[in-house]
Formats: sequence, structure tokens, C-alpha cells
Amino acid sequence: VSRVDIHALEGTLKGKAKFSWKPELNGTIELDGYGLNPGVLKQEWPGKLGVTLRAQGDVKNQKPSLQLPQLKVQGQLRGYELSLDAAGAYEKDLAILERLALSSGSTQLNASGTIGDRLDVSWMVQSADLGTLLPKAKGRLDGKGTLAGALKLPQITATLTAEDLVYSDYNLKALDLKADVEDQRINF
Repeated sequence: VSRVDIHALEGTLKGKAKFSWKPELNGTIELDGYGLNPGVLKQEWPGKLGVTLRAQGDVKNQKPSLQLPQLKVQGQLRGYELSLDAAGAYEKDLAILERLALSSGSTQLNASGTIGDRLDVSWMVQSADLGTLLPKAKGRLDGKGTLAGALKLPQITATLTAEDLVYSDYNLKALDLKADVEDQRINF
């Protein structure tokens, strides 16, 4: 077990980590961050964030697995209240997104589900102003949808409305999308 005490991004990361290489790779990490400022790395992302990370993983018979019971980020980012709450796992070629809940100002994003040979994912986004999420974005966006079925032949249902979208040099005046897509092969 190693203690972690890192001073970076104008803040502190503290916790513990344990890794072993034999007989097979495995490890756990518990980190808590305080007063972290991403603006140190990227000027347009100033803030003060707290972070909680709990994870463990291993490789057995050349197959990786990862458990992420807790990833939380809270604080101020670009002048907006930010909150991220996520948990999930990866095992036997299956990614499990137990929860993803992100809010930044007026923007809310939620998702959950599984991704493997088959899909079972649902998502939702609501934003009165995408500028609360991304520095070069503007406009309103609302939507929800699902991904289901075989990974290479997914069933996609979605509703999405947007008004006055701007991202960098791209503009979209309005969008009203209702999609129900089946039997469309996707090649990887």
C-alpha cells in the first residue's frame, strides 16, 4: 500500500494505491482531490474541483477487468456549478455503465446501460445553453434515446430538438429529429 499525496493543479490529491504484478496484475486506488484547477492545463477551463475516485482492477488469463464503484467531481468549472457522478465496470468484454450523471450550469446529461456484443444503453440530455458545458458552444439542446440489440446491427431510437446551436465555427438554426433505426449494419 502506497500513500498518495500529490500537489498539482493548484490543489491536492490524497489517498492510497496498491498494485501487484505477480502472480497476475491487480490493483486498487482510492483518491480524493481538493481545490483542483483544470485551468492550469487549459486556460479556458478554470475552476476549483473536488474529486473522489474509487477503483480496482486486475488481469486474469490475459482478460482485464475494472470496477469503478465511485467517480465524483463537484465544484466550479468556468463559473458554473459542476457535478459528475459515475460508476461502472468492465469485465468479460462487457462495459457496464451503472450511472453517468453530469450537470454543468443548465446542462444535464444522464446515461446508463451496457456495451458489449450487444447494446442496452439509454441516455438523456437537456441544456438551455450548451455554453454552460463547452466554452465555444451556444444554443438549446434536448433529447433522449436508446441503443439496443447487436453492436454491429444496433436498434437506435432517439428524439432530439435543438435551437440556435453554435460550436466554434459551426451553426445550426434548428433541429427536430425523431429516429427509429433498425437493421443498419455498422462496420468497425
